[in-house]
Amino acid sequence: MPTIPDSMRPMHALAALALAALATACGGGGGDVQAPYNPGWVALDAPASGSTYSGVCETLYLSGTAFISPTWSHCCSGSASDSGVTVTWTNATSGQTLQASQWVEECTLFWVKLVCTNHWNAEIPLMLGDNRITITASDPSGNTGQQTLTVTHSAHSHVISGQVTDQLGAGLAGVNLAIAGDTVSGSRYTGSSGQFSWSCIPDGAYTVTPSSTIAYVFVPPLLTVQVCGADVSGQSFVAQAYHVSGTVTQPDGSPDSTAVIALNGPGSSASVLTDSQGRYDLSLPDGAYTLTATELFWTTAVFFPASRSVQVDGADVPGQGFARTQ
Repeated sequence: MPTIPDSMRPMHALAALALAALATACGGGGGDVQAPYNPGWVALDAPASGSTYSGVCETLYLSGTAFISPTWSHCCSGSASDSGVTVTWTNATSGQTLQASQWVEECTLFWVKLVCTNHWNAEIPLMLGDNRITITASDPSGNTGQQTLTVTHSAHSHVISGQVTDQLGAGLAGVNLAIAGDTVSGSRYTGSSGQFSWSCIPDGAYTVTPSSTIAYVFVPPLLTVQVCGADVSGQSFVAQAYHVSGTVTQPDGSPDSTAVIALNGPGSSASVLTDSQGRYDLSLPDGAYTLTATELFWTTAVFFPASRSVQVDGADVPGQGFARTQ
């Protein structure tokens, strides 16, 4: 930790008193707000504090907090430069050095805005073997803090990716994909385009199985994926599904963008929020369903009709609208 110059010691004492009050004012009892004045200090929050780690991921995600410069800090543009501190990382094994991403929190002390906490994060590529990584925080006056850790990257890993679609190739969102293998297990949901992916997958055999709260029949019901020295893409599932859609309006006839459409049917349940134009769209397999409209923020809202019975039989079913009457 660098020595505080004599000319700065009165400022340091005043800052210490102010920071004690700041911790109380900002609810620091749970440790959520760190003291911004601490030259030479940089903290590592993720992974959990420690000096050695091991894993198969090709990159290491690190995050934490750093001090705020006692000699060069500004408030409050909203930029990370307000802290007066730059955070960089170095991987001595690969020789790579880059600046971390940073953002600052603002707090109010006695009605005065201050730069409160300096956050940083970085995604660091790893080499095989031991990676010696140093995180450095520094300001223009030469105040510097460091954290070092060693990450053992034991084996290369790869990515498994694919998509879940309907029979026309449109992506199905919200489908759960479970992966299982000798060393990896877990699950995730498809995004709006039906895509999914896992990283940090070592060589080996894995099964990927889709499921949903909607009674889709997936083809195939599962996939066996062999990872051998490369990423594996194009892992696809198809489910027969059709669009049930409509528009929800407010009492004055304008679009209702905060309506929730709930779906129930044999083996199926789901809900969807209307968009900014009051529209909703559900992708459903053949079957009989009941749709009910509620309001996200007003439990006393009344809709006409109160519910709709919908039969899906090999075709889209548009025009299933609701009107909020109060």
